[in-house]
Amino acid sequence: MSPENATDKTVIWTSTKPAVATVDENGKVITVKAGTTTIRATTKDGEKFATCQIIVSGGAIAVTGVKLDKTTAELEEGKSVELKATVAPENATDNAITWKSTDEKVATVDANGKVTAVKAGKATITVITKDGAKKATCEVTVKEKEPLKAAKATTTLKNGTKEVIAITGGTAPYTIKTGLDDTKATAIIKDDKNVEITAKADSGEVVVTVVDADNAEATITVTLEAAPEITFDKMSTNTPEWGELIFINGDTDNAKRTKFHWNRKYRGYRP
Repeated sequence: MSPENATDKTVIWTSTKPAVATVDENGKVITVKAGTTTIRATTKDGEKFATCQIIVSGGAIAVTGVKLDKTTAELEEGKSVELKATVAPENATDNAITWKSTDEKVATVDANGKVTAVKAGKATITVITKDGAKKATCEVTVKEKEPLKAAKATTTLKNGTKEVIAITGGTAPYTIKTGLDDTKATAIIKDDKNVEITAKADSGEVVVTVVDADNAEATITVTLEAAPEITFDKMSTNTPEWGELIFINGDTDNAKRTKFHWNRKYRGYRP
């Protein structure tokens, strides 16, 4: 600084890019990461200045922290979720991480952060950075798997009729167990969550078995009955050729009156 006998020799130090290198009040420069910055010394008296360009080469960049995309997770037994870890800064030299579970009987975790629920309970999944041993955790709650179940365990169907019964729980996809006598009834999985049963016989009993991906089973016992006979209770004589015929479904518990047109000459009928 000149002159040597200046009254105020105070100097203010600044860095144009503190993220690359910082400078303290005594002019001491500390590098932070690779890059280029300019250190400036400015006199308080007269605002004279001088600069120095600092180039920081690519040395080791330390890990400052790690985060997980989830801090809690709830899983059903047998299900899984993949946790994603983010190491800071992005350009850390060593961003290697390891995973561990506090209770592998409840939930396990692999080298990629995939958590698999084993049985009901709670476990803490922890990710740890190799550099700096920074940590982040996710609390995992495992629930018991809902058992495979049909909405109805028994039903009665008349020959030619069908019924759709909902299936819940278990592990999809569902299938129909082989061995069903298709001369008496057929069954198919519908919309991935229902079983449709069609009766094909006038009497007897069949058992439809639904199987899930884990080979768990749910059964539906189907009682078969004959279709009702149609009986006629009235014929009108409004026209010479076509008369209006009303019949009652023989199932008196669910009687329905329906109109048909009857041609007496040709002994045929149509709706």
